[in-house]
Amino acid sequence: MKVKKIILSALASVMALSSLVCLNSSAVYIAASQGSEHYNTWVESYNAHYTPAPELADVFSNVFPKYNVKNVWIKYTDPQLSVYQIEFSHDDYILMYFKPVSESYEDIIGELESELTYDEINTIGGSMTDNYFSVYITFNGESHERNIMIAEKAYSFLKDKYETKDIRTGFAEREFKEIKMSSGFDAIDGVIVYESKADFNESMRNIVDSESEWLKENYQATFDESRMIQFPEGITDMEKLECFRYFVEKYNVSVHYTYLASSSSASAIDVDFEPENISYLAGDANADGELIVADATLILQSVGNSDKYKLTEQGEFNADIFGNCDGVSALDAFEIQKILATR
Repeated sequence: MKVKKIILSALASVMALSSLVCLNSSAVYIAASQGSEHYNTWVESYNAHYTPAPELADVFSNVFPKYNVKNVWIKYTDPQLSVYQIEFSHDDYILMYFKPVSESYEDIIGELESELTYDEINTIGGSMTDNYFSVYITFNGESHERNIMIAEKAYSFLKDKYETKDIRTGFAEREFKEIKMSSGFDAIDGVIVYESKADFNESMRNIVDSESEWLKENYQATFDESRMIQFPEGITDMEKLECFRYFVEKYNVSVHYTYLASSSSASAIDVDFEPENISYLAGDANADGELIVADATLILQSVGNSDKYKLTEQGEFNADIFGNCDGVSALDAFEIQKILATR
């Protein structure tokens, strides 16, 4: 799978999630884990004060397919303004390290994409300044435990490759966002994956040129100079969402909900993520914290007789080091032997 790269204000995205999690050096935080006291408190509050609208979960899922919409509440609605509370159940991972780097943004993200070719990943992005580089990864939220494994691999890869120091990380399992939809204006940020900003802008111009007539004919709406959709009065929220869905499905773009969201809520639960305590170690098939000949042996045994020699979920994830994250095979055992031979 080729991971899709969202080209938008990465720093804004990083800071938005940073507001959800209190980041301390060399630790990861899970925000609003399902079943936690914080999570239950929020859900009980929304159920008590807003109108639950489970029938809208599928509607918003069509507009935000990468963010795994779980619940929707109607907070307020009238002809001029509607406010919805949305529970997203994707996983977000942010890693920031503060050191000058000589590599370009494109090189670092490209290397990380090549290393993390997992179906669980929706997007990989980041931002760079003279003083720090940050990476953010959005997962599909279907397997929280596996997403943690992938985040640990990203952490280990970047730390080892760039000898990063003073790492700060954040892992948000759930988000509650307040989505505002006002009369006369709403936004769709057409985000398509291209290798450069120039290609992105050119692609968006093509979409605007191709769809302006359709947009006017079906919704009496127009694109403004920023390529935001301007709706006239009288267009309902459901019509707007259906319009957004058209672009999502036809062009595989993402609705940039930052323009629609007014607030976020989360509370952090500290989870140890020190380098010496993470479970990922490349090639460590028996998950004992060491890379030794026994790992290669176990892989070969498992390939030959998986019923007798079972790998744990973590061990199987660690063992898959050869190729394009395509599963464990004898080639992974040979790769481990090559690594050990160079020590």
